[in-house]
Amino acid sequence: MIEAMLSALVLFVLAQESAAPPRRVFAEPTAEERAGHAAMLGLLEEVRKKTKRNNAYLGDQQLEKLAESRAALDPATTSPKTLAKLDYDFGMNYLRLGRVDEAVASLEECYRRLSGHFPRAEWPPFAERLAYDLGVASMRKGENDNCVARHTAESCLLPIEKGGVHVDQVGSRAALKWLRESIATSGDETVRLCSRWLLNIAAMTVGEYPDGLAESERIDPSVFASEAEFPRFPDLAPELGLNDMDLSGGAILEDLDGDGRIDVFTSSWDTSEALKYHRNRGDGRFEDLSESANLAGLYGGLNLLSGDADSDGWVDVLVLRGAWLFGARGQIPKSLLQNRGGRSFLDVTIRAGLNEQSYPSQAAGYADYDLDGTSTCTSVRRPTARARSPVSSSRTRATAPSATWRARRASRTCASRRA
Repeated sequence: MIEAMLSALVLFVLAQESAAPPRRVFAEPTAEERAGHAAMLGLLEEVRKKTKRNNAYLGDQQLEKLAESRAALDPATTSPKTLAKLDYDFGMNYLRLGRVDEAVASLEECYRRLSGHFPRAEWPPFAERLAYDLGVASMRKGENDNCVARHTAESCLLPIEKGGVHVDQVGSRAALKWLRESIATSGDETVRLCSRWLLNIAAMTVGEYPDGLAESERIDPSVFASEAEFPRFPDLAPELGLNDMDLSGGAILEDLDGDGRIDVFTSSWDTSEALKYHRNRGDGRFEDLSESANLAGLYGGLNLLSGDADSDGWVDVLVLRGAWLFGARGQIPKSLLQNRGGRSFLDVTIRAGLNEQSYPSQAAGYADYDLDGTSTCTSVRRPTARARSPVSSSRTRATAPSATWRARRASRTCASRRA
């Protein structure tokens, strides 16, 4: 009985798959389609131009303000604490922007000013974590000089060992010094705890964990051990051609060109970094088709969603933007990218009616919610001062479903009603 039921289920699944409509064959985009794509490029270009001014994480406007403040001061008559605070603020902003060498230099200058003029008991409150911040900046330098410049398959895998140990140890050695000072001098328990954790990580990067740490500094190796047998996953991205440098974003692993192999489509939260499409060549490597796939100028995206939005047999891509930015700064349009045969993508957001409202968005889902053969897109957005509703819904109008698809959907609807 069970075997008969399983056989019937297999036959049903195969029948449903065979009923799927054939993939659409695309002609050249029409003038209207090209105009819609170009309009989105224009909107995203305006966002890119404003990144330095509007983006609290990637922008350098704060540095400009600090430079103006410094220029207005006379170093000869200004309090060393005021100058030290400027050094500190410069350093932390440099660190935020990834300008690590400048960050270290500014934070060290801050330390020299304070230590040269005041006993530690008279240091201002912001300096409570100065040694810790110097430790973090030094670790970032070590990461840039090794995990980025000399990346290996074992870089940054905890516990760090073997191929993950740094070759250039200048940054990590400096971090060890500063983190030990932070543990010894900070009156903030949280800062001391964070310093101890990073001290152990820094020791790993120079191959001195656990024996190179004092008992009071050491975190027991069992803390870094897996609770169950679990393999390490080495980083194969460089040898596969997938080691792009960008910020956090979305990733889609789908057969985008219909050749039976999994391709990779990625985005970056950076609103000046374009989407990337890597096609699986079938020989163990991927080729970057981003430019030829018409993705130039399609910037940003914290999250990506895949699905056949227009029921044409090709996996399309929805790009969600603006999350983590608040108010008008996060009102960046989404993009619905039509997959045109796996070789190029066309932004159909405007034609599909998805650009009517632009709010910070990071999650979405589309499916045939009303069983009419077309997809409905539902996105979740972060509330803003002007619009507090967290959900929006748009019904796809781009392409009418085929007769075969309608028949397939009708059969499923009838089956659902009978059940």
